[in-house]
Amino acid sequence: MPHFPKTATAFLLSTLAISAAAPAMAGDAQQPSGFYFAGKGGPSLVETGTVKSSTGAGLVDDNGRNMIGAFGMAGGYTWLHEGLPLRTELELMNRTEVTFDGAPLLTGSGTNYALSSTVQNVSLMLKGYWYFRSGNPEVWSPFISGGIGLSRNAVKGDLTTTGSGVVQHIDKTSYAPAWSIGTGASFYLGNHVVNDIELRYVDLGKADWGITGGAPDLSTKNVRGAELIFALRYNF
Repeated sequence: MPHFPKTATAFLLSTLAISAAAPAMAGDAQQPSGFYFAGKGGPSLVETGTVKSSTGAGLVDDNGRNMIGAFGMAGGYTWLHEGLPLRTELELMNRTEVTFDGAPLLTGSGTNYALSSTVQNVSLMLKGYWYFRSGNPEVWSPFISGGIGLSRNAVKGDLTTTGSGVVQHIDKTSYAPAWSIGTGASFYLGNHVVNDIELRYVDLGKADWGITGGAPDLSTKNVRGAELIFALRYNF
């Protein structure tokens, strides 16, 4: 994962390994079971991944990275009363914009450009959470998580040709598979209310700038990020 923060990656992998070494818990957990609804939000360090031009021309800066916000909701089912240490849900997340700019945009001589653009993501994932018998099961329980789904990356901005001042407006939307892997813990606040904290890596798929008119188009295959997501869920 080039350019991805090494500290976040190392912490995520080590925590996953520790959680995986703990035995799975069954129906003796204190977590509420059944259907639930959750609201979610938290900080998200997202980057565009390596952006490449369609002509092979080099870019002065080929990666955009911002600390943004991720907000969403989920509905799901907790299977503990059925004897499974499992929770499944359908999650919808909306992320604020990541900037990708370049002035000048290209390396070398010849016609150059100034780019001002943003990438905004929405993802829909089917997620699973596997719980372990660690800590104090009457108060909290750790889990590992994974998800697969669909990602929408919307690119908007302006490309200005240096010298002539000609401006091309950019508005391009791309859809791609998305996935996540993470670890965290659930804290039981009452008979129906649970607070979940999850640290996760998300792969949000490709983005395409859709540049035309003779200028090199731009694209990336790997919009991605590290997120710390807080959720408050209510079990019915």
